[in-house]
Amino acid sequence: MTQRNSWGSNSPARRKGYRVLRYWADTNDGRGYCRRCMTVKGSRRDGFEILRDLWAKYGEDSASVTMRAAFARWWLPDADQRLEDGDLAKNTYDLYMSTWRNHIAPKWADVEVDSVKPADVREWLLSMSKWTATVSKSLASMIAGEAVRMGGATKNAFSMKYRIPRKAEGRDKSIWTLAELSAAAESARGTILEVPVILCGFGSCRVGEACAVRCDEVEVSVEHGMRIARVPITRQLLKGGVSDKLKNPQSVRTVCVPEPWSLRLREVADDNMAEGLPWLNDNGLGEPVTRVAIKSAWSRFSPTGAERITMQNLRASWETFMRWELGVPADMVDSMMGHAKGIREKHYDRPEPDVYAETCAMAHLGMMHPAKSV
Repeated sequence: MTQRNSWGSNSPARRKGYRVLRYWADTNDGRGYCRRCMTVKGSRRDGFEILRDLWAKYGEDSASVTMRAAFARWWLPDADQRLEDGDLAKNTYDLYMSTWRNHIAPKWADVEVDSVKPADVREWLLSMSKWTATVSKSLASMIAGEAVRMGGATKNAFSMKYRIPRKAEGRDKSIWTLAELSAAAESARGTILEVPVILCGFGSCRVGEACAVRCDEVEVSVEHGMRIARVPITRQLLKGGVSDKLKNPQSVRTVCVPEPWSLRLREVADDNMAEGLPWLNDNGLGEPVTRVAIKSAWSRFSPTGAERITMQNLRASWETFMRWELGVPADMVDSMMGHAKGIREKHYDRPEPDVYAETCAMAHLGMMHPAKSV
């Protein structure tokens, strides 16, 4: 039976009467403070006596582990397990890995956790944009915190409160009006951008959600004389493929698209199914068009009558015209977008696809109250 603590372990060896001892030390062999291993003859008690001697020699006065060691030994295995268990989103995992490679490792990888100085952390954070600094500080604090928790360090300088740069990165906040979205949908007709443009711009989808809809899921109903496409959102397309896990539980919803785009979605779905293609935005081989291909196509997309915006802002455009051009109440817009709901919505509001479809039809038929009077 293995006996271990955060510094060393005492395990039975394959050869009877021997023990395998593993511990952390700097033995001045040029390798620095790292994991060591030795096989000794004796009982479990003998093994602990030797470990105590090694601790007295190397443990109490030894340097703390480096950030690289803390990342590899403790943080990364835990993150991998959380990803496998579904407790960590793939997008968040990828963000953390990118942040480690690009922002934390170049500065801190070979620095001992206990040697990190608050003044250096502050200078490091102030050299970044607001978003990058926020994510980098959070991840660095988690890594150093694991080192402290596992006995590889005694303090976490990243957990202290620091001033984060005030100015955020210059993200484009431009949006399209309803007329500009209509023009863009016409410009995208017949391309791999058509379905995402319609579902994001007229249905509130995130880009990944719009790229992971199956043809047989598109249904059309008539509300107040308008044909509305109802599209259940239950999955999203990531860089690694289709995932059944959305951004949050509220993201699982039914989006509703009005005429004439509802009829176009049904037409695309029928054409694809006739060719044996299951996905609404199919690549012709029975698979969804990839995010890379969508991103590349969008970079070359020049819609008639509208200036360029980021593809993510199609969803913001939907929210804006629903609220301020068509007058849909804010709480209904939030529900239709799959936003996290407040207390009132959590306990009392029970919106259904029928309500969404009726609201969509009434808004586009001009039957909603003006937004300013809501």
